Amino acid sequence: MMLTATSLLPACLAYIGPSMGAGAIALTLLVGGIVVAALGYIVWLRLKKIFKK
Repeated sequence: MMLTATSLLPACLAYIGPSMGAGAIALTLLVGGIVVAALGYIVWLRLKKIFKK
């Protein structure tokens, strides 16, 4: 009985629940949005510099 309980412990701790899952999804989307915004800003600065000349 003890062997079964200890072998299931990592699987039980892997469950993060619905609110942590939503938070993880929101954080992933936020970081992705920041990366896309940063790359867009870099491209915008390059285009601004090219068209200024």
